[in-house]
Amino acid sequence: MRRPPPRPRPRKYRSHGNVDRARWGVLVVFLLFCTAVAFFLNALWPLGRTGPTTPAIFGSVLWTTALLIALWRRQIWARYLLIALFSLAAIGALIMAPNTLDAKDRDLLMAYAASGMLAVASALYLYYSRDIHRLTSRDRE
Repeated sequence: MRRPPPRPRPRKYRSHGNVDRARWGVLVVFLLFCTAVAFFLNALWPLGRTGPTTPAIFGSVLWTTALLIALWRRQIWARYLLIALFSLAAIGALIMAPNTLDAKDRDLLMAYAASGMLAVASALYLYYSRDIHRLTSRDRE
């Protein structure tokens, strides 16, 4: 007589994501975005170029914060809008960076590069994260 096979052990982590880790991820994305804005504003203010760009930067911070709150509240459309917003921010940084290749604007060039890389990192995290996908899925725990 054969013994039955042992029962499988319970898994500690689900393969489809964890909502608590996703919320921490949303906070990390928010901090990455605020860091990118801080790099950019730090480079703009000493150069005296705060006129037309400052309202656009603060408007971007306002809308990104609103979308991250919607993502926190499990709205799937906010994830896609944030991916599009961060992708456009990275493309905009690539377009505007060659215009600042002057030697005295090296800080601004580094701010464009840093903000572009942080925007790409945030967009990739939002796109590939199983935790964020679980947070915004229609299945409620």
